[in-house]
Amino acid sequence: MKRFFCNAHLLAGSVFLLLGFLAVQTANAQDDGVCPTSLEVTKTAFVRGSTVVGEITIVNVGECEAIIGGIQDGLEVHFPGNVTPPPLPPGSTPNWWFVADIPIANPGDIPVGGQVTIPYSRCLCFGIGRRDWTGANSMRNVVRVFLDNRPEKARGNDVFYETRSESFTPPEVCRLFDRRIDLDGTASTGPGGLADWDAGVCAGTPLARWGLSNGEGIDMFDNDLNGDWTFGPRGDDLHLEGNATCATGIRNASHELGLDCKVLDIDGSLLTGQPVTCDLEFQIPFLSPCPPKVVFHDADGDGAYDNGEDVIYDSNLNGILD
Repeated sequence: MKRFFCNAHLLAGSVFLLLGFLAVQTANAQDDGVCPTSLEVTKTAFVRGSTVVGEITIVNVGECEAIIGGIQDGLEVHFPGNVTPPPLPPGSTPNWWFVADIPIANPGDIPVGGQVTIPYSRCLCFGIGRRDWTGANSMRNVVRVFLDNRPEKARGNDVFYETRSESFTPPEVCRLFDRRIDLDGTASTGPGGLADWDAGVCAGTPLARWGLSNGEGIDMFDNDLNGDWTFGPRGDDLHLEGNATCATGIRNASHELGLDCKVLDIDGSLLTGQPVTCDLEFQIPFLSPCPPKVVFHDADGDGAYDNGEDVIYDSNLNGILD
């Protein structure tokens, strides 16, 4: 694996309680008969409370279109000499340890002279895909932008441009006790993963109650009829039977296999004719009470659930993610 680096210029500043870090790294390569494409990558990272936010800017400074193979972004920590690090994956350099991914979508190809800026936000609470960094005294952000049209790539070697932020004090630790029910809507029949959390969701994020409808027709199947949400592969299920995003859905308060759209059905147990136990949108209890702790994150602020918004179990019924 060949890496292209030059000197990095690091800029750090502070405004009130906000820490800002800027890292710039430019890589240039020799033209050996393959299109001599190069990138300039600029990274900002701002830490506030338990969230890291910022932007990644990629500029194509080469002579032809840049084919971006992907972006890896993450956080790593350093421990003082008198502290034994917990079991963690190694970071990008010795004595640094990886603690959290920051999922970044591939921006696609970048034309000559083109620029893309990618915003990101990463909650660092326990419960949203982070590891324990207890005892760490420094944290930094590392991004790798993979470039596919390089002569080295053609010879089977990955080529990436790597930039690190200046180290900063790790953000305050928080632990989430509320639990995810579903994060990706009908994209899968499972609960979704880290990349599916709505942008900006972290400790203190307001959670919404049901009562309005955008025509999604989201319903619950309380499979053990306990009037609460049951987690696990054999737990409770969700589907859409409205036609806002489920074009084949049939609003009849039962599941129609292959027509209604599954939101959560981990074990594939939903059957045709299976009765809905609770209409979540309008809080109609058909066969069992609608659990008050089943709420959602209203990402677009319209007051109603939209396919793909996070469905959350509000453990203490306080209306915020904590």
